[in-house]
Amino acid sequence: MEKGINDRADLAQTAGARWIWAEEDLSQVNQYAEFRRVFISESDSAPCSLLVSADKDYAVWLNGCFAGCGQYADYPADKTCDRLDLTPFVHAGENVLGILVYCDNEDSLTYRKGLPGLWYVLAYGDALSVSD
Repeated sequence: MEKGINDRADLAQTAGARWIWAEEDLSQVNQYAEFRRVFISESDSAPCSLLVSADKDYAVWLNGCFAGCGQYADYPADKTCDRLDLTPFVHAGENVLGILVYCDNEDSLTYRKGLPGLWYVLAYGDALSVSD
């Protein structure tokens, strides 16, 4: 896992990805949200990677296999992202990406309250899929 882009404005401009969330009430504390994306890969050997940022914790699965997780102690105005290599989990045909995000949504000693959300860019073969 490597750290990447540092600014939310840069994140939003990357491949048209948007900061998304599942609930309309963004002020609710201790929120969990699940996101799912189905994509078709032409090959099981094509590279597949995920750039991901969340407020605050995330876990990623591809085709039911745990692929990685992360916690963000970044500041709301200074978002970062991780790059996960999903190549070992992708296969030719239909693939299912699952991302679980947790946001405590309360200031604490280890967390600065931000906007609950998820941002991602999934690159597989020559194709892209983004949070929208």
